[in-house]
Amino acid sequence: MDLDIARVISVSPHLDLKVFGGGRFAWIDQKLTAVYNGGSFNAQNTTVSSPVYFHGAGVTAGAQGFWKIYEGLGLFARVRGSMLSGQFRNFLTETDQNGTVSVVNVRERYYQVVPVTEMAVGAAYQGEHLFLSVGYELQNWFNMVNSPDFATGNSIGKLSRRSSDLSLEGLAVQLGFIF
Repeated sequence: MDLDIARVISVSPHLDLKVFGGGRFAWIDQKLTAVYNGGSFNAQNTTVSSPVYFHGAGVTAGAQGFWKIYEGLGLFARVRGSMLSGQFRNFLTETDQNGTVSVVNVRERYYQVVPVTEMAVGAAYQGEHLFLSVGYELQNWFNMVNSPDFATGNSIGKLSRRSSDLSLEGLAVQLGFIF
């Protein structure tokens, strides 16, 4: 959830530049569960679960250009950057023999800063008190996955890390009220 304050600067009669900033709040729950059967160890419903939970808040800022083509209709491009500080809760569990044998059960909680970048392009309508846009958006949440992992069966008890980003892309719809 973003709470922004914006200022529109008319560069020309057909081009507006909007700069904005504010606060961002995020609640992200990622869940991964896999069930294995067979293989060289003759697994019987071996279940591996590795959820990641993040709750955080921070600052955000960006800019958007709007090129007016006809009567409030036009094209837009937007960029945004954010820095969020929050709490991660990670879990790694592995059970065997239909859940009767616990192989791994690790839980951890820590705080971390997460940088976020976003880019969007598309078509928009801008009226006197209404803004509506539809377009393609790409987001990257850096170091969003930093889960505990036991890399190989040869190093029993040796904990390592599984790190990666969370990237989101797709159709984005934005509705804004101008006052």
